[in-house]
Amino acid sequence: MSKVNIISSYNKKTSENYFNNYTYKSNIKINELKNIYKNTETTSLLDISKEMLILEDKGYSITDLRIRYQKLISFPIYLLAMSILSGLMIINLGKTSNYLKYGSYGVIISIVIYFLNDLSITIAKSGIISVDFSVWIPIFLIILINLVGITQVNAK
Repeated sequence: MSKVNIISSYNKKTSENYFNNYTYKSNIKINELKNIYKNTETTSLLDISKEMLILEDKGYSITDLRIRYQKLISFPIYLLAMSILSGLMIINLGKTSNYLKYGSYGVIISIVIYFLNDLSITIAKSGIISVDFSVWIPIFLIILINLVGITQVNAK
């Protein structure tokens, strides 16, 4: 470091605390420090377990990485459940042809699912429920809605 001024609580800023060149030795490597604070949304599925171990060794919380890991695992199931839900809406739309009604239902359901995802993750971050369970709650509810819809379609 260059042009360093060291100030402590008991002495004021003086010329003897000023250094043109100062070397600070640490056991932390700069690349490791940069990797700790990187964005969790850009972490791949293969690197998440390694990053969780590094953060846990350093004493940091791994909640965000656990949420990201569960979201990556559950994403294909989430897409499948949403596709089935949209298929059920299209099947019912063909019978009634009330486009405005089912379009409104679709928008409302998507908004509710979006807020349910955020709500469950917020509850998990506060420690009320487990992180793993919080990611899967909205997916289970979508699957439950799909099962009810499938039974109604089969009943007709």
